[in-house]
Parts: sequence; C-alpha cells; structure tokens
Amino acid sequence: MLRAGAVPVPAALELPGLARGTYRVIAWGTNAGRQTAEWQANSDGWLKLDVPPFSAMSRLPSAGSEQDGDCA
Repeated sequence: MLRAGAVPVPAALELPGLARGTYRVIAWGTNAGRQTAEWQANSDGWLKLDVPPFSAMSRLPSAGSEQDGDCA
C-alpha cells in the first residue's frame, strides 16, 4: 500500500555490465498498468540515467539496444 500524499523522491537508474549501445528505458506505472514515460540512454558498459522524481511504484525495464535492432 502506498502512502497517500507521499513526496516525490529523486531517482537515478544505474545498471553495470550492459553491452555498449543505446537502450530504450520505459517507465511502467504499476498502479495504472501502462507505460508512463520513455527515455533513451547510452551504455559504455555502465548505463546511468537520471529519471524524474517519483512517488508511486514504477518499473524501469530496459527494452534492448539499437545494436540488437530493438531500440527505436
């Protein structure tokens, strides 16, 4: 259960060990059951992405790299 009126907190996504390339990262609102945002991020073996502050449950799966043909 989420606390109503929770203050948004700053967030950053850091994923070590990813192959070099450009990745598409999708924010998925678990309560809404839909995509809420999308970004592209580059990895040099370590992907780092600053994301907007949030106060609800979200998932940030990466959708693949341009090298694999999976990233728009």
